[in-house]
Amino acid sequence: MAQPGLIFSALGRLAFRPFDALVNRIAVYNLRRIRLPASPVYRPFPRSIGLAEVGEGILDGKLIAGGREVSVNSPHPWDLPVTNKPFLMALNGFEWLDDLAALGNRQARVKAQTWMFTWLDRYGRGQGVGWAPQLAGRRLMRLINHSRFLMRALPSEERARIMQAMGTHITFIETRLQTAPRGIARFEALAGLIYGCLALGGMDSQLTFARKMLGRECDATFDDDGALANRNPEELLACLTQLVWTARTLEEAGKHADPRHTDAIERIAPTVRALRMGDGTLARFHGGGRSLEGRLDMVLAETGVRGMSDAPAPMGYARLTGGRTTLIMDCARPPRGAQSTQAHASTLAFEMSVGRRSLIVNCGPGQKVSPDWARASRATVSQSTLALDRVSSSKLWKEGLVTRAFGQILIETPSHVTLDRARDVTGSWLNATHDGYQTSHGIVHERRVFVASTGAAVYGEDRLSRPTPEKRAAKRKMEGARIGTPARVHFHLHPDVQAKHLAREDLIALVLPGGDTWVFRATGGEISLENSQYFNTIGLKPTPTRQIVVSAQFDEHSEGVSWSLQRSTVEATAFRDLAIDEPALV
Repeated sequence: MAQPGLIFSALGRLAFRPFDALVNRIAVYNLRRIRLPASPVYRPFPRSIGLAEVGEGILDGKLIAGGREVSVNSPHPWDLPVTNKPFLMALNGFEWLDDLAALGNRQARVKAQTWMFTWLDRYGRGQGVGWAPQLAGRRLMRLINHSRFLMRALPSEERARIMQAMGTHITFIETRLQTAPRGIARFEALAGLIYGCLALGGMDSQLTFARKMLGRECDATFDDDGALANRNPEELLACLTQLVWTARTLEEAGKHADPRHTDAIERIAPTVRALRMGDGTLARFHGGGRSLEGRLDMVLAETGVRGMSDAPAPMGYARLTGGRTTLIMDCARPPRGAQSTQAHASTLAFEMSVGRRSLIVNCGPGQKVSPDWARASRATVSQSTLALDRVSSSKLWKEGLVTRAFGQILIETPSHVTLDRARDVTGSWLNATHDGYQTSHGIVHERRVFVASTGAAVYGEDRLSRPTPEKRAAKRKMEGARIGTPARVHFHLHPDVQAKHLAREDLIALVLPGGDTWVFRATGGEISLENSQYFNTIGLKPTPTRQIVVSAQFDEHSEGVSWSLQRSTVEATAFRDLAIDEPALV
């Protein structure tokens, strides 16, 4: 007779997404029984640590999950009329358990036990949205990490229920693993499976299977430089985090990770380090945010891997540095197909930090705020780059059945992106182009950027050109003669930056916290200060901010827009910021 795991894995590969919930429920009903200990035989060091202040908010009836703050006036949150997917994923992934465990008092423990047992009563047999392999993996890791906290002062029969739930999660992940999307979702599922096998003991064959599967997924997911196909920096860090935590947990338990697993960590860490801004956060591109405070440096230190990638553009991002100034620019084709459901039309956009302060940013990911903000945040006008005629350099697939089922992918992306870069004693420069506007306008966008070695100045230029005389003639025939093409170059500012016009209207002063002042100027267009929005994956709503916009008319004889950012003054507090706050590169 075929094993249940093989049967339901095959069913999962054949099932359409609308039927996944049904197949998941059938899988839970058909789980084989395993012999369970009275309590975990191995409890790994809990690395997913929450915030005590958020735990206090939960006790006060305020739950923060998936970018939403919701009032919980009943004994548990499972009756909340919320349909927001990120909120439901965070809620059913038991993220709140980290925060209640961080608080750690009796009231927090009782609250956690109530919520957990109510979830088991309602959904423990496969019901609800929480039965996906990645969510089961998240939940299982947290049940194991906080098992002492959860089991304290419980009678033996209630402890047995928790252990039975752990066993159910292990066998569910085994049977449905292949239905988890490749990437962070599958790594979360496998990490949960490994944690579960170690915690319950006597599961050597399942542990061997999980370790080999994790190694195989590493080879299939990351390229030779440790990059992800979706080019999302925050997801790359999330993958590295899971891989590092799982490898260390195996070591602490006296086991060894698969060689492909450890090799992936050594490839990914230098690429992640290359995407680190000077303020210790990640560059925000293609659906990725800044990551949790301190998580980036903590994980990089734990890898034990030193050095930064020496590729010209790790994962498609070119990094320029000088003094305390860091600039990271998107210099590769956007993700395509299924990998582009969160990707942004951000080709040749950049972010810039000075010491521990962000100066120029992209608007960031808006998917946790609302579907409308998610679409708006992906447009080219929401990135710090040039937008032509308010048209994005990559288009979003129109709304419809396919979009609702699989997500809104990018179409008509740039097909050719070039990058040249050099460095000398004066500083670093790059020259990049993309043809994302060739189909709509027959135009190529070229951006040149220079960062002085002192870090006190950044110079840039944006130009538009028609590739060949034949294409120019074809474009004129199709559209008729045009005097000029309107374009706007956007420079979105971090919310902490204060911006104001100086006496000359072509100069804008940018004051960072601490008093460090920079001056922006531009030629070839009209400068204006406009409103903007700043999103982050941990934010509950967009934060109002400002953007500098340079509006220009481009034609065959235009020399483009030239712009610069130059440090004007450096206050003493800015130097103290460097001495106290600047983290060492690990």
